[in-house]
Amino acid sequence: MKVNITKRVYLNPNCLDTNILTHLLNRIIEITKDDCTKEHGHILSVNRIIKILNNEDTIFTVLFEAETLLPIEGSTFSGKVCMVYKDGIFLQILSKQKMLIPSKSITNYSYKEETNSYVNNNKTIKEGDEINVIVTASQYTKKNFSCIGKLDS
Repeated sequence: MKVNITKRVYLNPNCLDTNILTHLLNRIIEITKDDCTKEHGHILSVNRIIKILNNEDTIFTVLFEAETLLPIEGSTFSGKVCMVYKDGIFLQILSKQKMLIPSKSITNYSYKEETNSYVNNNKTIKEGDEINVIVTASQYTKKNFSCIGKLDS
């Protein structure tokens, strides 16, 4: 989802030239590369600078637009199955977020140990498959989210 974020950014004095917006954008991309906050979630990419709100020498307060992944209850995502166990499935969403799908929420499927997969009449879920899920619970601690979900039928 697209969100607007305000952040204070320091620029080296040698970047205070005619390309200052490019330097600011590059610096924002650099400092938000692995950011995850409770308010905005994981920053996936920085799209553009909307406005410089304030400037004190080499410190800028910048409003920018970013694409984020915020795994809150009720959100739907598509992700890649990275692990399959009798007790459930682990899913990787956009290389940023892991999610557990407990076996009790994988209704209408049976776990098959010989193929390490969940199977119903016309579909199999195995490692490497892309599946759609709904977040049923999420908690933010230590700059990351823990998520539990269910299959989006």
